[in-house]
Amino acid sequence: MIENILKENNLKITEARKIILNEIINIKNPISAENLYIIVNKKKKINLSTIYRNLNTLSSKNIINKVVEIDGEVFYQFNSKNHIHHLVCIRCKEVIPLKDCPLHKLENELSSNTGYDIVSHSLEFRGICPKCKEEINKED
Repeated sequence: MIENILKENNLKITEARKIILNEIINIKNPISAENLYIIVNKKKKINLSTIYRNLNTLSSKNIINKVVEIDGEVFYQFNSKNHIHHLVCIRCKEVIPLKDCPLHKLENELSSNTGYDIVSHSLEFRGICPKCKEEINKED
């Protein structure tokens, strides 16, 4: 599957690229380059710069998406062709995908009212997750 994705997008099949893409596909939640680096290096030593370079290449081919940015840190997720919205903890940077899109009805109304052909939208909720909230309460 991984090799087919790379071939279909005219990308050279390298060991690093296969490992990186495989991890992104298997990890269901968005992941940062730094966290991916930690996971990947348990299997094969790959430089962080190689991780970033491959993430940019895979992103430019729409194989993966840059889904969230938190304090300058970008999170990536496999492009399943279904758009996904996220809930983001501003404290621990946990990113949770939402199962449903609450914007389809609004998108249709906006299109109807304005005449726009809406081609995409994004939605991101930011807050503090239950685990961080509990830690904050313990600190007080």
